[in-house]
Amino acid sequence: MGNRGFTLVELLVALAVGTIILLAMSGVYVFTTRAAIDNNSQAYLQRQAALIIEEMARQIRPATQLAIAVCSGVANSLQVTEADGTVYCYRRDSAASGTGLIKNTTLPGQPTDSWDLLSGAPVTLTTVNGPTVDGAGNCGTTAGFCPGLTGSAPVISNGGKSATVTFRLRYRFPETQQFQQMTFTTDISRRN
Repeated sequence: MGNRGFTLVELLVALAVGTIILLAMSGVYVFTTRAAIDNNSQAYLQRQAALIIEEMARQIRPATQLAIAVCSGVANSLQVTEADGTVYCYRRDSAASGTGLIKNTTLPGQPTDSWDLLSGAPVTLTTVNGPTVDGAGNCGTTAGFCPGLTGSAPVISNGGKSATVTFRLRYRFPETQQFQQMTFTTDISRRN
């Protein structure tokens, strides 16, 4: 080669090889970025589910009675009654789409207080069919939240029974129309 420089063919070959390498690197970058976003959204959904489950467990463990009931006009709600008469009710919101997970608290002699367990989070409930509301493993049209009880009676009390809760959370990726969904099922036993 010496002092004469590069030929046009050598430059075109080098440019083609460089382009192929850059395309491969950009493909790896896009793949790893998407995988990281997917992993982060799954971790976020798992943290949200853990918070919801822990909140429910806080009331279910000391409960004296568990029931599947109508709460605030919403069927297939989980009603938890404690020894002091406090009633907690977990239900989807009453909107047709039912994307919120509401906790109603009724203290004896007090008005009902409601709180959305998903408030402030970029997470919503989405439709799920879960365990034993009607004995056949069906939640019907319950959107996103499906409670059930162990045993066959619709109301179980003083028996050390547990609540089985299935819910599906959906996370929308920022600035896109793509979603990550995960379904969670847990059994929470009463201690009484």
